[in-house]
Amino acid sequence: MRKFWLLASFGLLSLTATTLSSCSMSTSGSYNAKLYTRGSKAKGVVAMLPVFYRTEKSAEILPWNLQAEFSEEISKRLHSSDKLLLIKHHSSASVAAQFFSPIPNLSSELAAQLLPAEFVVAAEILEQKTLENVLNPSISASVRVRVFDIRHNKISMVYQEILDANQSLASGSSDYHRYGWRSKNFDSTPMGLMHQRLFREIVARVEGYVCANYS
Repeated sequence: MRKFWLLASFGLLSLTATTLSSCSMSTSGSYNAKLYTRGSKAKGVVAMLPVFYRTEKSAEILPWNLQAEFSEEISKRLHSSDKLLLIKHHSSASVAAQFFSPIPNLSSELAAQLLPAEFVVAAEILEQKTLENVLNPSISASVRVRVFDIRHNKISMVYQEILDANQSLASGSSDYHRYGWRSKNFDSTPMGLMHQRLFREIVARVEGYVCANYS
């Protein structure tokens, strides 16, 4: 029934832009390449909430929005995943905020705004800062990643972890007004290198835990 529902809805839904190798085998429904992995296994259907960042925690001023960068870059990688199907959703900001509560107490009614997703990804930037060590100055970031299973008319958190990354400032230019996000040289800057590594790790964790809990 899940695949029939998704196929009926697919014209109204657009996709937003190593771990366990595959999710469970589909048992029903018509074949659509977007719904299956290269090994013909059903993909877990995922909705990603905009990345959350409490602005009062920001210690550094950047010429771009850090939340927008993380939201867009993680979404692009999830969209490119062979293990997941990322869909758009139209949940309200008040609904999304509840998934970032320190102790989430989520009612099943919230899931209705995220259907036909089966899993919800909620990532929060906890901190990004420069460490002014005289011998080895560096930049670091911490992100809390959560995955919620919203199937079977209930919501349960199946994964939560704080992922950390750091990068030496000696590895490239730190002029982010000149080499900021979306510039062709950003990925080779210390912050760009750190972010790329962090994005890959986040997506790998999400893929692994969605597949591990998929049936």
